[in-house]
Amino acid sequence: MVNVLAREKQIEKDPKGRIKILERKVIHESAPLTLPLFGPISAGFAAPVEEQAEETISLDQYLIRDKASTFLLRVKGDSMIDAGIHEGDLVLVERGAVPRLEEIVVGVLDGEFTLKTLKRENGQYFFQAENKAYPKMLPREELQVAGVVRGVIRKY
Repeated sequence: MVNVLAREKQIEKDPKGRIKILERKVIHESAPLTLPLFGPISAGFAAPVEEQAEETISLDQYLIRDKASTFLLRVKGDSMIDAGIHEGDLVLVERGAVPRLEEIVVGVLDGEFTLKTLKRENGQYFFQAENKAYPKMLPREELQVAGVVRGVIRKY
């Protein structure tokens, strides 16, 4: 995956093998996607639903903080299922965002990319899967965060 991203000019590696995420230019602007919001729907007992839209929501504004720094990745594997992220889902990632502990991030661990939760224990940062079948991932050399997950998109 690292070599593919390097070929596509998404990242570059310095002489020491460290990875740098490159800024991406927005190629074209398209009209924002807006949809009507009809209000809440009960996930418990049945309840009436509004017949008139409360408002119209722009999905661009709702989902994306910084368009030039936002990209999608398709999830492969089951290491994040307990966080509600499944194989085939798309994760909306903001490159360059400052990560906080317990956030789901696109991490770089010893030169390999992974989708995990950022954790710290005894002063050491590591990545943790959200599936008990997977161990925590401690860096042998270097741990970096390439982006912070801002949303998950799933098609049914």
